[in-house]
Amino acid sequence: MKHISDLSHPPAIVGNNVTLLIPGVDKAHGSLCNIIAVVIAVIDGFYKLGTKDGCLKQLYARSEFNICKEKFITPNDVPEQTEKSLRSAAVISTGKVQGYIRCQCKKSCVNNQCMCKRNNIL
Repeated sequence: MKHISDLSHPPAIVGNNVTLLIPGVDKAHGSLCNIIAVVIAVIDGFYKLGTKDGCLKQLYARSEFNICKEKFITPNDVPEQTEKSLRSAAVISTGKVQGYIRCQCKKSCVNNQCMCKRNNIL
């Protein structure tokens, strides 16, 4: 199985741009499905990835991302002192968080007892 996986996923080198799938629980319905990252380092067959907002905390296997043909960012664009989780990197790159606030009022939103009036979301 490892041999078949190695054939279908050739190794990435430092500097390759990759697309990393964002899990469904970490994104909103209108968010993008992938984020663009760059390979920063290869550690024992696992890959350290980074975005323009910082390095990702965990290491990724080669089967978890796809290599891009184009170059969008370089390893020099990644601030290495900042580590982020995949969820926070997805929120920063797409600008959206999961969930929506919906008005549950039975009448018009008049006073601050209503959540949408209190948060100025009318």
